[in-house]
Amino acid sequence: MHGILGTFGGFLDEARDALSLPQLGRATLALASSLGYERCAIVDATDLSAEGRRAVLFASDGSPRKLHAQIYPEHPVSRFAEQNEGPFTLDELRDRLGIDPSEWTKSLPPEAQSGTSLLLPVHRRGRLVLKVAVNGPNADASPLARSMLHAAAHVVYDSIVALNERMPVALTNREAECLRWTSLGKNVAEIGKIVGISTRAVRSNLKNANKKLRVNTPLEALVKLAAHNRPPS
Repeated sequence: MHGILGTFGGFLDEARDALSLPQLGRATLALASSLGYERCAIVDATDLSAEGRRAVLFASDGSPRKLHAQIYPEHPVSRFAEQNEGPFTLDELRDRLGIDPSEWTKSLPPEAQSGTSLLLPVHRRGRLVLKVAVNGPNADASPLARSMLHAAAHVVYDSIVALNERMPVALTNREAECLRWTSLGKNVAEIGKIVGISTRAVRSNLKNANKKLRVNTPLEALVKLAAHNRPPS
């Protein structure tokens, strides 16, 4: 019990300090991994940070477009999540709806066709705003695990809102992440390896962030962001 609570405490610290959606996603995946889940996806159910359209905010398999194409509003999973606030596994929903297992499997993304898939809806004011899905072959779907992951999903939503409110301009996830690694002393080559993009792309992201913030260097950008985020005295 103490180990699980400690892991959740670590997640809360990471979520609080996160400067980008990828960071939030990785923190959520780390918590889910402690409960036997290997994959995680965070799906925007509103226009929260998707420029007015539904979008996959984080996918641990690195292929959000493929995932996005198969998680759509008309699917029974989405409809059920819109009407129910509690977490549920896809197998439980299949049995509840009385759908043939083979037909059900075909309708799911490849990563959700085996193992235990747990969906964690986040509602605000009676409206579905976020869907967090986790999957693993030997995952813990006990009431305690569900409650912990569901609480984490709510923290993720609140953290996304806080990120949007803190940013003086609309930096992309990649721009914000490159700036964060710069603040930790990483050079362009190191950031490229960490983030998984070319050094040219890192420079482009930093240049775009500088332009949006109307500064000349990443250091000036970080100083401006820090000043904007500083709580009033």
